[in-house]
Amino acid sequence: MGADGDDDNDAGKITITVKFPGSGAEEISIKCKKTTPFSKIYNAVAKQRSISADSFVLQWDEQRLGKDETPKMHEFGEVSFTEEQLDFFASQVGGSRTE
Repeated sequence: MGADGDDDNDAGKITITVKFPGSGAEEISIKCKKTTPFSKIYNAVAKQRSISADSFVLQWDEQRLGKDETPKMHEFGEVSFTEEQLDFFASQVGGSRTE
């Protein structure tokens, strides 16, 4: 345990559950360290779903999670929770309108 009493918890693992709203697909649970970049989470989800890691975004608490960010940056697991839930959204390409 560290000097302030919670350093060991920062290095601990958390479980991230990815939900697929509206698709009826099963959730994916991933265990990782709080310092693991979200790029690894994106890659794990992409591999599990057989899609490109660039074809979707993950959101937590209505915030888009960047691939270079980490769970620790968003304070995952801070309030004695060791599990967080992310939402999966397919990326929209295009959207321009011609008249």
